[in-house]
Amino acid sequence: MLGDGQLNHDTSWYLISTGWWLEGVRIYDEILELNPPLAYYLTVPPVYVSQVFNWNAVTVMKVYVLVIATISVLWAHFILTRNQLHSSAQVAALTIGASFALMIVPIHNFAQREHLMVLFAWPYVALSLSKPMHVDLPQKHIIAIGLFAALGFAIKPYFLAIPLCITMAHCVYARSLRPIASTLNVTVLVFCILYVLASLFLHPEYFNNIIPQTVLTYGAYEEGFLIVIRKGASVISLMIFALLVAFLLPSIKKSSFSASVCAAACLGGLGSYLIQSKGWGYQIIPFQSFAFIFLAWLTISLFEDIKTRLYGFLIGTASLALILVPALKNGTYENPFYKQFAQHFSCPAGARSYQVFGSNVSPSFPLANFANATPANRAPGLWIFPGVIHQLENVTDDTERMALNAAIEQSRKTVVDDFMRVHPQLIIVDVRDHKSYFQGSSFDYIDYFKGDERFKLAWVKYKLVDEFQGFQTYRRKGCVNELS
Repeated sequence: MLGDGQLNHDTSWYLISTGWWLEGVRIYDEILELNPPLAYYLTVPPVYVSQVFNWNAVTVMKVYVLVIATISVLWAHFILTRNQLHSSAQVAALTIGASFALMIVPIHNFAQREHLMVLFAWPYVALSLSKPMHVDLPQKHIIAIGLFAALGFAIKPYFLAIPLCITMAHCVYARSLRPIASTLNVTVLVFCILYVLASLFLHPEYFNNIIPQTVLTYGAYEEGFLIVIRKGASVISLMIFALLVAFLLPSIKKSSFSASVCAAACLGGLGSYLIQSKGWGYQIIPFQSFAFIFLAWLTISLFEDIKTRLYGFLIGTASLALILVPALKNGTYENPFYKQFAQHFSCPAGARSYQVFGSNVSPSFPLANFANATPANRAPGLWIFPGVIHQLENVTDDTERMALNAAIEQSRKTVVDDFMRVHPQLIIVDVRDHKSYFQGSSFDYIDYFKGDERFKLAWVKYKLVDEFQGFQTYRRKGCVNELS
């Protein structure tokens, strides 16, 4: 299914920017990325291998994720076979369901951070399906599961909602707070604490530069609660019905502990989606993936009793129709931009360069990976501009206005510095009247950047060659950096 296609724009950006980092460009100082550094560290192995052996980084990344998925599914299957609460049919349902949930459900956003989190977290969830007295595993093994899961939970702080919800379910069933201090949870907690301390020491720029800018401007990307929740409404409705079946039917009540843990994992995944308040499709992957695993388990559990098979058929059919079929129909990643823009390069692969003036990541990536071109921006998109522009139209506090003006002026300097450093052959500009995330505020990138004399003098060399879906493409002659 993955074939020769490109990876999603965020993962494509990480492949490029991690390569820069390995070459000595500092993240959070020269590379402007919003997410904590673990996403970079997890991208190092495929990028390093691709550089050493001169292999295609996109292909290596696909193989890397497939290896992690294989480890996750087989490890979790081994854990599930040691669980005395489940029949062999239920174990098979969980493993097969996980195989689809970990690979097919997120196929459109393959290797996204949410996808990686689910891969690392699944053995943790599988172990959590057992009550402590039913776990026949040595402590070293449990610590290893915790460390593996922590690699996923620590990618974004929102993901910690998943172990938190699962632990709460364990506390309710144990009628005690002791599950909070389980070996599994202590391992995850210690890893996260050490990770934060290491980040403070190794990447202070993230805390000093990126977080303040994000707090100041990133609210422009948030959507209203009703818009966000609507995107998951069908699967949420199915989950509510499935939980009612699981907890009300007498034949399933004996497995209510497993149902509660699965429901807790889903709730944590849904919580991490809602907290981010963006409504972006890849952010709901944890909820959908854990929901599909739970529904697969519940379907088989219902089929084990002839009296409940009708419920099993309904839930199984609905889970396929609402989760798996849409994922297959949506297919692997595509966006309308990168192939359109790539055809305007007049230079050979490896000698191409471009710069995008826009707040979306998708026009910039995977264009670089697909066309073997160098992006000038050392940021996935010009993400500061929407929040600043909209707030400047409404701000009343002078101190806040000064902070916003300073932020956008620094951003203009950074963009023009990148422009002068690369002198890109293509400039791609968002000229839409209603640009993404600007909340109706008007803004002209070219006019604003002409406020920097360096850009104004160099811009005369660029000629308009195309306009596509509200993005204009400008090109200059020549394949070398004439400003170097």
